[in-house]
Amino acid sequence: MSAQTGTTIKNIFITGKPGTGKTTLIIDLIKELGLDAGGFYTREVREAGKRVGFDIHTLDDKTGALARKGEKSL
Repeated sequence: MSAQTGTTIKNIFITGKPGTGKTTLIIDLIKELGLDAGGFYTREVREAGKRVGFDIHTLDDKTGALARKGEKSL
C-alpha cells in the first residue's frame, strides 16, 4: 500500500474496543483493494452466550480450531 506521497506503508495500527469492527475493516480493505497480504486473525467461539474457545483464520481463507475449553492443548 502506498501513501499519496509515494512512500510505502509497512504497518497500520488500528485500536478499539472489542466488537467495534477492527478485524472486519482490515479483511474488507484487503479484499476491496486486492492487496497481497498474509497473516491470520482469531475469532471467539461461543456456545449459549459463553466463550468456549478461539478459531484461527488465515487471510487466504483457511480455518482451524486454535483453542477450546476442556480440550487438551498440543
